[in-house]
Amino acid sequence: MKREIKDHPILFSTPMVQAILEGRKTQTRRVVKIDGMLPYTGNKPLITHECGSIYYFWGHKEVKCPYGQPGDVLWVRESFKWDVFTGGYSALYKADYKTNFGGKWKPSIHMPKSACRLFLGITNVRVERLHDISEDDAKAEGIQTKAYGSHPYFCTRDYLSKTNSDGFWPGFCADTGDQYRSSFQTLWQSINGEQSWNENPWVWVIEFQRIEKE
Repeated sequence: MKREIKDHPILFSTPMVQAILEGRKTQTRRVVKIDGMLPYTGNKPLITHECGSIYYFWGHKEVKCPYGQPGDVLWVRESFKWDVFTGGYSALYKADYKTNFGGKWKPSIHMPKSACRLFLGITNVRVERLHDISEDDAKAEGIQTKAYGSHPYFCTRDYLSKTNSDGFWPGFCADTGDQYRSSFQTLWQSINGEQSWNENPWVWVIEFQRIEKE
């Protein structure tokens, strides 16, 4: 029996929306919670497949990814405002503008589906510990980079540091082989709190590609 394709809302910060628009971001990690609590930090859970869905088991608890399954569609909630020049019939998006104008931006949680412009097709779902992220997967999280010296040297962004008025941002510029992971750690901390990285929680790893919604 073929499983019904479902749509699921998902929140993204403005920098991550920009990363999606630029084609840099094809993964997102979200903390696994069971009945509002973090699962124990023991062995990796068992995995089963049923009718195209993926289930994980922590002890005797069956858990299904709340963000969807491969084949499902994520519709992105981002910071926006209604365009007063169209009488509120179209939306403007914070990710498209460097400065604010014409009233405050609305938080992403308040975006209705009718204002959504970004749809993501889920290609894979798995669970892993946060610290297990690879350098390639950290890059797929949409980490911002800039040139450093001559090619192929570059810097990855430190998301815990503020951007200067001229647009300059501090980063990780030494060629250590884990520049993307170092940057992702600061990105995670900027969203979830500075101590959140040390908790090393189980996370849903959701891989996706941008699609056109019919």
